Amino acid sequence: MRLPDKHGDTALAAAAKTAQWPACAELLFLKANPNTSDEYGYTPLFYMAQAFSASSVDTPENLALAHFIRYVRLLGYHFDCAVLNPDLRTRDLSKWINVADLLVSNPGQLGLYASLIFGTSHAIAHQALSASTSTATSSTSSSTTTPPPH
Repeated sequence: MRLPDKHGDTALAAAAKTAQWPACAELLFLKANPNTSDEYGYTPLFYMAQAFSASSVDTPENLALAHFIRYVRLLGYHFDCAVLNPDLRTRDLSKWINVADLLVSNPGQLGLYASLIFGTSHAIAHQALSASTSTATSSTSSSTTTPPPH
C-alpha cells in the first residue's frame, strides 16, 4: 500500500488521480500517507484539491468529493502545503502554489460545499474565500526560489 510504483505513485496517489474517492477514504483509514509526493512532486492532497477546484456544478461526484475532503480534514490532514506550480505559463512568476489556495480557488464550488467541508456558514466561507484569494494573489505576484520543507 505504501510502496510507490515506477512513477512514484502510491495506491492513494493512483486513486486520487483517477477520482476514486471511496478507495481514497479506505486507504486513508488504513493509514496511507496523503503527503507522499509522486515523481512530479504532487501529493494526493494536491490531486484532491485540483479535482475539487475544476468544477462548480452540483453533482453526486462533487458532493462525494466534498464529503471526502471533510473526512481528510477531520483526520487531521492539512491542505496548507506548497507544491510546484503545475501551470507552466505562470511558473516563472510563481514557482510554488499552496494546495489550500487551490482548494478554495473556485468560488462556485466553494459556495456549494464550504459549509460541508469547513463546517461554516456561507458568509464565513465567503470571508475565507476573500482572504484566501487576496493571499493567492499576493503569493502569485512574488516568486519563491527555494522549495518548501518536507
